[in-house]
Amino acid sequence: MNEQMIPLLTFLFGLIAEYWFIIFRNRMPKIRYSVHQSLIGTSGFDNYFGNVQVLYNNENIENLYLFNVEFTNTTNKDFSDIIVKIWCDVSSSILSSQAVKAGSIDLLLLTKEYVKQITETDLDKASENSGRRPYVIPVLNRGDKITVTCLVKNNKSQIPLVYIDCEHAGLKFIANYKQKNMLWGIDQSHAAILGLLVSAFLLIPILHYVDSRIVAVVSTFTIGVLVIVPGLLLLKFFNRIKIVVKNIM
Repeated sequence: MNEQMIPLLTFLFGLIAEYWFIIFRNRMPKIRYSVHQSLIGTSGFDNYFGNVQVLYNNENIENLYLFNVEFTNTTNKDFSDIIVKIWCDVSSSILSSQAVKAGSIDLLLLTKEYVKQITETDLDKASENSGRRPYVIPVLNRGDKITVTCLVKNNKSQIPLVYIDCEHAGLKFIANYKQKNMLWGIDQSHAAILGLLVSAFLLIPILHYVDSRIVAVVSTFTIGVLVIVPGLLLLKFFNRIKIVVKNIM
């Protein structure tokens, strides 16, 4: 290597190192949160148990859930005056909630604006504020853990969705779960696994009984591309059988 190239390469390496250092230093801190749900009760009529009612403050609730939303500041920064909003989907309502920092006996407070809205709003417009709870976190140091507990109702026989929204500058909240990739109403990961097993059985006769390499290559390539299709069809068929059996029972 030419000795004159060494300083140039060193300079370029320094530029690249500085570039990645700036990106790492200025990247937005992310806090991951988890949501745990449990069904408390469901109102309805059953031929065996009879009429079952779930009441909250003498109000009949079709489905009542308990949610625990938790997050820990795992970043290398401390934050102050953070407003964290707990939201639910439009078909659900938050009946009550409380937020606390681990190791503290004092509950976190709702924002003054929200308290003013719910105290001055007419009962007819109360539903506008029933889907959110904005909490103020005065200090969120590194390692601090926050837990928000919510009672959530849903009157459409659906499982409520609860999530976090935070507009604090330089901070982002991310749900600590992955949504399933669905295709034709079937989980693609399950379909791929089942399709892989089916495809493996299809490859056995092709590899043993097909003499033409071209036909074998094209066949195996096609099966590899469409590996998810047999799984989708089988799972669709199994789901249809379950529905038929359930209706018969």
